[in-house]
Amino acid sequence: AEPKWNEGGYYEIETAQQLGWFRDQVNGGNGTINAKLTANIDLNNQEWKPIGNSTTHNDENWNPVTHLFSGTFDGNQHTISGLKIAAATGSEIGLFGLISGATIKNLIVKGSVSVTVASSAYMPVYVGSVVGQSNGNTTLIQVASYVNVTCTNENSSAAAAVGGLIGNGYSTTIQSCANYGALTVEGKGDANVGGL
Repeated sequence: AEPKWNEGGYYEIETAQQLGWFRDQVNGGNGTINAKLTANIDLNNQEWKPIGNSTTHNDENWNPVTHLFSGTFDGNQHTISGLKIAAATGSEIGLFGLISGATIKNLIVKGSVSVTVASSAYMPVYVGSVVGQSNGNTTLIQVASYVNVTCTNENSSAAAAVGGLIGNGYSTTIQSCANYGALTVEGKGDANVGGL
């Protein structure tokens, strides 16, 4: 379900299958690609695997390739609904997992993210609706979240980072954004929690 390539330098994404293809490209190490939504997308409450993560693999020259997203994702005023993350694994949880040098704009996200951090889990865990973790030089512009985020941290050795838009963000610009989702944090462990 490869989406149409636009001469403007981005993929035109109009279905959940195409968004999954885009995610798989990024998670395969092709993190600089760009996308623009051309329709509203319903993920239909199917378990979502985040776009971008902290996994690395070596290319043919044995250079490490990190699977993070560093392109531009333009929602084009469309909505991604039916986001569901409940069986998440990894450290960066959200529609996007780990991003750096990325721009996400003109996007509405609806759904639920519910993460239980096991007592033995690798910490810390970063949980957000739109982005799990930003490693820097990232901008969110006109992004609105209607995602209810729940984190149950059973690991008493370290705090989870939970945010309405971004779980944890370094050098991140948030401009004309809003969070309308509820944040719920529970469990034995601590959490650092912010509305945005």
